Amino acid sequence: MLHRIATLVLMIFFSFAYVQAQQNKRIDSLEKKIATALPDTNKVNLLVDLAIQYVNTDSAKAIQNITNALKLANQLKYVDGQIDAYNNLGIFYMTFNNMEKALSNYKEVEILANKYNKEAILTNLYTSMGNLYSDWNKSAESIAYHNKAIEIGLKYNNKKSVGMAYNNLGTEYIQNGNLVKATEYLLKGIAIREEINDQKGIANMSMNLSVLFKELKK
Repeated sequence: MLHRIATLVLMIFFSFAYVQAQQNKRIDSLEKKIATALPDTNKVNLLVDLAIQYVNTDSAKAIQNITNALKLANQLKYVDGQIDAYNNLGIFYMTFNNMEKALSNYKEVEILANKYNKEAILTNLYTSMGNLYSDWNKSAESIAYHNKAIEIGLKYNNKKSVGMAYNNLGTEYIQNGNLVKATEYLLKGIAIREEINDQKGIANMSMNLSVLFKELKK
């Protein structure tokens, strides 16, 4: 038994070490490309990618690189780069549990999306904002933004995102203790995910539903 445990620990260790080595290799490659890149849209994208690589290991470098990406995107008036940078800043600050700064950056994405007719991206943005408010223990705002995500997603036939928003709404109502409402939204979400054959989504929502049905004594 102890031998099996030791073997499992070693497997986990070497798996983690391999992933870390691959990430370091990716970081080195991106830094070399950035060092010689022209100040154009490609450099913006490289800086965003590098920031993402750093977010779980070095928060300061993650913020530094995404800030540099945003600065260059602003200079170039590269709207997609601005949106990507602001969105990732929102994600980063949520990861660092700084909800005020996360929300501020998400609001910038919303402004740009509306200004430059990129409404389709708002489905995922509003889902992120709904999750932010949920983590922030602001349930009413969370529900409002998940409903916005559904509205935009249905408009643009983004079924996968709509399914995710229904799941998030269901989860929010579970936290509120409204299990009947939660079941309603989870059933809507699983129907959409079955329609698009999203097996991972079906599995996640089925697990949530099993817990709900148990609580409802079904």
